[in-house]
Amino acid sequence: MNHAFPSLLHPLQTPRQISSAALDMVKVLALIAMLADHINTLFLMPPNPLLYAAGRMAFPLFTFMWAMNVQRRPERL
Repeated sequence: MNHAFPSLLHPLQTPRQISSAALDMVKVLALIAMLADHINTLFLMPPNPLLYAAGRMAFPLFTFMWAMNVQRRPERL
């Protein structure tokens, strides 16, 4: 672990400090990004590169949410 920036890494090491409302907002953002990507792929001709780029962030956000939920309640695995 890099100890050069301990003040920057500390908030990432304590997931219980992130509120449930903030996690829900990340879920909504990921859902909107995924929806924009699907609409862009299926209905827009030619596809908009900005919507494609926004859609590419949906999976990392959903993965982040999954990891946060597993870390908060590992017994639910």
